Amino acid sequence: FDKIDQIEIDISNEIPFETIVSNLNLEMISVENFKSSSEKDKIKKKIFELKNNNFDIFEIDDDYVLFKINSIQKKEPDLNDDQTKKEILELVEQKNKFDFNKELLKKIKDKNFINADFQKMGKDNIQTIQLNSIKDNKKFDINAVEILYSLPVDALTLINDEQNNIYIARVKKFENKINDNNLLEKYNDKQNSIIRNSMLKSYDLFLNNKYKVVYNQKTIERVNNFFQ
Repeated sequence: FDKIDQIEIDISNEIPFETIVSNLNLEMISVENFKSSSEKDKIKKKIFELKNNNFDIFEIDDDYVLFKINSIQKKEPDLNDDQTKKEILELVEQKNKFDFNKELLKKIKDKNFINADFQKMGKDNIQTIQLNSIKDNKKFDINAVEILYSLPVDALTLINDEQNNIYIARVKKFENKINDNNLLEKYNDKQNSIIRNSMLKSYDLFLNNKYKVVYNQKTIERVNNFFQ
């Protein structure tokens, strides 16, 4: 960590990249004609994200990466490049999905998408899943589960899973269950105890309000002396 701190100090003092690499005896890797791509490794992706800092260090997994960008050139996409065409098609597909889901969500919000539409769109692909609690995220993203728990029965909405797959969901029913009999007995005992204590306190308060009790301290002392 001392070396990392020193590297950050050297960067802030504008010590040349090559000098830092040489002083630490690091291996330097040169990359030319780099362009962003979903297939690039995560280190190169991270460097591309930090491209506004042309000289910096960052942590990724258990490693630290020191990088320097010598130049950035903006080029028009080469439509003859297979990778470029693939990425453009993916962007178009994602845009179409986004627009479709946005319009569908608007219909649900405006009540123009009802249960009959849900059944028609789902056809043979409708599945029923039971969520055991608001923290049950085995199927859907935890935020989506919390949204489902906030909706009334028969409500429709769009939710997602951890892989960002989108689903139309309908809340079928709610059930409040306590499956542990011992837990149920403990809960009942606790409630009975609370009720009992509440009744006793109320009774004590009733007696205090109903009767005025006066005692003579000297009489109490004489009784105590008699039994000594």
